[in-house]
Amino acid sequence: INREIIDEQDRQTVVRESEAACMETIEMHLLEFLRKYPNSTYEEWIRDLHPDNVKGETTTTTPSSQQKQGSSSSHRKAIALDHRFYVTDSDHRRL
Repeated sequence: INREIIDEQDRQTVVRESEAACMETIEMHLLEFLRKYPNSTYEEWIRDLHPDNVKGETTTTTPSSQQKQGSSSSHRKAIALDHRFYVTDSDHRRL
């Protein structure tokens, strides 16, 4: 039984180390993404990081009346992501 406990502890250590390495990679991606695209949205970052989790995109137009004075209308893609990226405890949202 002691050997089983030790083996399980070793497995849990590997899992924790793997999760930490994954989070570090995701955080590094976020920092680089924000450096390149400082005005980007959460959805744009997730699209870049996990394109397979994008459920669809539509182009939206913000009328010039809602823009800053002197600006013309702007176009931005509305990105629909997998609902799991909006869970409060999501690792991605915490970053």
